[in-house]
Amino acid sequence: MMTIKNSLTFLPHIHFLHVAFLLLATLNICMPCREAFSFSYNNKNDEWHISAGMVSYDKEKQLYTAQDNVELKGGNTRLRAGYLEFSNITGNVIASGNVILKSGNDSITCDSLLLNMNDETGTIYNGVIFTQENHFYIKGDTIQKTGKKTYHADRASLTSCDGEKPDWKISAKEIKITIEGYGTAKGATLWAGNIPALYLPVIAFPAKTKRQTGLLSPRISTSDRKGFEFEQPLFLAISRETDASLYGNYMHKRGIKTALEFRHVQNKESRITILYDYLNDLEIDDGTDATSDFKISSTPQRTNRDRYWFRTKSSYQFSNECNATVDLDYVSDADYMHEFRHGYTGYDTTSAIFQDTFGRGIDEYDDTTRKNSVNINRIWSEYGAAINMGIMWYDDVVARQTDIKDTTLQRAPAITLDTIKQQIGSSPLYFDFDSEYTFMYRKETTTTLVKGYRSDIFPKFYLPIQTDSIFIEPSVGFRQTNWNSSDSGSNFSHREILDINLAMSTTLSKIFLPENSFAERVKHEITPKIEYGYIPEVNQNDLPWFDSTDYIERKNQITWTLTNRFTSRKNALANPGHENDLGISMEKSRNKVNNNNTVISPVYREFAWFEISQSYYLDPEEDQETDPSSISDSDGFIYSDNIFEGNNYYETSTSLTSFDENGVLEHKSSSGHKFSDISAEMELSPYSFLTLKGDIEWSPYDNSFNTCNTQVTLKNPRGDSFFARYGYNNSVSESLYSRLETKLTGSLSAFAIYEQNLINNRTIESMTGLYLNRPCWSMRIAYSDTPDDRAFSFMVNLHGIGEFE
Repeated sequence: MMTIKNSLTFLPHIHFLHVAFLLLATLNICMPCREAFSFSYNNKNDEWHISAGMVSYDKEKQLYTAQDNVELKGGNTRLRAGYLEFSNITGNVIASGNVILKSGNDSITCDSLLLNMNDETGTIYNGVIFTQENHFYIKGDTIQKTGKKTYHADRASLTSCDGEKPDWKISAKEIKITIEGYGTAKGATLWAGNIPALYLPVIAFPAKTKRQTGLLSPRISTSDRKGFEFEQPLFLAISRETDASLYGNYMHKRGIKTALEFRHVQNKESRITILYDYLNDLEIDDGTDATSDFKISSTPQRTNRDRYWFRTKSSYQFSNECNATVDLDYVSDADYMHEFRHGYTGYDTTSAIFQDTFGRGIDEYDDTTRKNSVNINRIWSEYGAAINMGIMWYDDVVARQTDIKDTTLQRAPAITLDTIKQQIGSSPLYFDFDSEYTFMYRKETTTTLVKGYRSDIFPKFYLPIQTDSIFIEPSVGFRQTNWNSSDSGSNFSHREILDINLAMSTTLSKIFLPENSFAERVKHEITPKIEYGYIPEVNQNDLPWFDSTDYIERKNQITWTLTNRFTSRKNALANPGHENDLGISMEKSRNKVNNNNTVISPVYREFAWFEISQSYYLDPEEDQETDPSSISDSDGFIYSDNIFEGNNYYETSTSLTSFDENGVLEHKSSSGHKFSDISAEMELSPYSFLTLKGDIEWSPYDNSFNTCNTQVTLKNPRGDSFFARYGYNNSVSESLYSRLETKLTGSLSAFAIYEQNLINNRTIESMTGLYLNRPCWSMRIAYSDTPDDRAFSFMVNLHGIGEFE
């Protein structure tokens, strides 16, 4: 609204508007105006708009005709063309002249097209169809859209690469494809750039992006033992929670190996994975020269042709405080995992699947005693107690395969009831309690390798005393162990042992202020600790022996430990409620907000940890000679052993003990020396690209290492990485493993793996290869060499053609 205060001053404005109106009228006569119509088609709610240089409407035919920069819009669909006809009766759209049709993220570009809006069918001439879901480009002289997601094209090509010159394409006389289904191409040629690489009369391929049934990428390789190898997986989407994969593995020299992988996920804590392989092997190892190419040097002869491997892991959560696990591993022969380490269902893949899915691995591929277990765990948080019940069964593959005596020790069942250390009422005393009941079973027994049950009860009481600078904790425990075994005359035996301990420690710390890019502050903590332990000598020669719980070494020693910790503090910036670079919530950190409303949060990181310890024996003596008749084992070693695996388990703590060549039991602590080996352990990660870990045991008398295990990891944001691991154990084993991966270009990587047994200077495995990752395809080439086989593998993955995520 305008208010006129002075008509004389407003007259010039009126004159100006009059002149402008006459000028616009003149331009309107000389220049065509852009016309537009809006309409609803077929009584649908979507409103369509046509705009063009010229638009006409034949009311009798209900036909819209538009030309000159035509644009048709409706919903999420937009069509542009030089000419367009649209029938409101049939729903047909005819467009020509640089046609571009976009619907959502999909598009069609062509010279001309005929489409029906009712059944979404039509014909595209000299065009390209792009589907965003699987990034497909379908190009052809004539492309028929036979349904909502089905196409038929003559003299056409298919690719998932962008650009006018794709890295790969499939050209064919005829292509049929169903999005989220399958496609077929007749008279097909696979092109690598401008080079025809492969011709196939007919090729079928999946065209899927969602979790649906379909073929996955095949694997092609060749090796001395198997010959040419082709492995094809088929994925089965059974339900939202369940799926499976079927594998067909053709091996020219060995036959066809089939496999099944089944997966079910109920929730985050409850899931199951089952894998089963079967092969009717064309070759055996009967010890003759004719079959020498198929033997494994470290295993017995294999004369069976029926070969299989069943393995499964599952976890179940019944409540927050009750869960169960099942681990099964059953293989036909000791050679199997040597020969099938690689591939979709090989040992390496299986081990990685179980570790990633359940956090529990499987025995090494060359371990001929395979562990099987069932475990139920119940926790009472209010009482600080947990009970474990389960069965642990070790399958001796060699004994079963060669039909020899099987004396493997089984635990069926094993029950433990433990409590954490907790205060007794309002008194200054604390206590914890460990107990176990286990039935030890052997399929076959000897005079020394027996079966029977064992119960073990071990309560312990503590009196912690905290002064201004020193923490003191005396403790006393009483251990009662009972046996009922087949080798003792009365079938019952028992043992009582006292365990006394006194520990003293303190913590010293200092804060340094480097104030550099590494850290603003560094805290160094030193925790010296001295501990006295006493266990009286008890005659245990007449007791049965199953594992290390059955022989408790006497102890009268002082152990010193020195622990160093280095923690850095560095401020990080982030918006309130977000996470910083380390994934730490700003709301959960001690933080403050600066003037720019940005959170300044201190990030703490322990980047170095080092611990060293040694024991001093107060009454050392020469090596004891203990009758091994009741405690010897088939392998001659006593190991610290987990009675039971699960979220909580009872672990015996006796140190490694062994037998000498005369069968006499030897103990580390009774060597006549006053000092034990010096033990050291270290973890160091000063930067994100470097991690060091290691542990050693060094003898001050032999001036040598008894054990040494070290590993180093290097990686950078570019994608280069290096990992090396060295292990040495008292001249019994010494090995080196290394893996190097480096990016040669932005898309090409090279990798190398090398593992060697340094005791006999024998290469365990060496592997080299290349990995090329392009936007629309990837390729992996690898060559591996082991003492028993050499193999070359080649895999190409054309993204969108058989790719599965």
